[in-house]
Amino acid sequence: MTKKRLFFILGCMLISLVVLLFFTFNTGNKKAKAPIPVSVVVRGTTNEQWAHVKQGMDQAALDFNVELSFVTLQESNDAKRQISLLQREVDGGAKGIILSAADSNALVQPVNEIASIIPVVAFDSPVHSNKLTALLTMDNYNMGIAIVDEIVAQANVKKKIAILNNSPNCDNIQKRIDGITYQLSKTNNEFYIVSISNEEQKATEQIKNIIDLKEADVIICPDQLILEPVASMIESTNSKDIQLFGIGATSVITSYLEKDIIKASIVPNDFSIGYLAVDAIANPTHKKKDKKPIMVSYQMVNKHNMYDPVAERLLFPFVR
Repeated sequence: MTKKRLFFILGCMLISLVVLLFFTFNTGNKKAKAPIPVSVVVRGTTNEQWAHVKQGMDQAALDFNVELSFVTLQESNDAKRQISLLQREVDGGAKGIILSAADSNALVQPVNEIASIIPVVAFDSPVHSNKLTALLTMDNYNMGIAIVDEIVAQANVKKKIAILNNSPNCDNIQKRIDGITYQLSKTNNEFYIVSISNEEQKATEQIKNIIDLKEADVIICPDQLILEPVASMIESTNSKDIQLFGIGATSVITSYLEKDIIKASIVPNDFSIGYLAVDAIANPTHKKKDKKPIMVSYQMVNKHNMYDPVAERLLFPFVR
């Protein structure tokens, strides 16, 4: 073998080694890139209450290299506890917060302070802050009107209707109730609002009294946090003469729709809410102040249309 040929072979081997090291180094860097830690702090007590939202968040977390921490409360709508949890998550290294506010007013100051450090996205129950990176919401007032129209369409006239309010400090729920009372005032039905405790035992007693004492022919639950336990109580007491309507969707609510215990529920596109919330944190193009709220669609669902294509996608938002 000539020296010239030997040098050529050695040169090729050296170039191959350099190329191999280059790709190995770059691949290693990509794999080592740390995910963005984002905390999701909700106003409910279990993950199941937000399962469809979480599915959307989990999919976005995979797409945008985000690590999610899901934080619930011991008692629904406990604003004081939620504020302390928010601070704990920030102190623990969260680089973004996704929030369903227990109190739309009480959370303003802590959100403003946190939003000056890291992005904050609100969904479900909003915060009255102009510091939010994004707000995902729905036309809550018209949702309230729509649920009354459905009640009347199901031949409910000259009935006694109870509206259960378990979230008096959540702006979205109050707007729904405003729409409900406005539309009910145009019907021949008698209606009243019942304040429901966020303490589970007290709430159970209140719901049981309404059902046992036959205080209402129709019950409206504008918040899915109360819709599930009311449906459960109607089933366990076999009080199927009471017609139940609400807003929201979980796997439990879906089963009660199928059993016709819940006569109809307005189902938001929770998967989109979850996905877009994570996207707003991870995608720098969304990080602009004073953005207009991102409006999310919803659908009226009952036993008869729940397996129609649109309703089915909302009730069973599996990732394909």
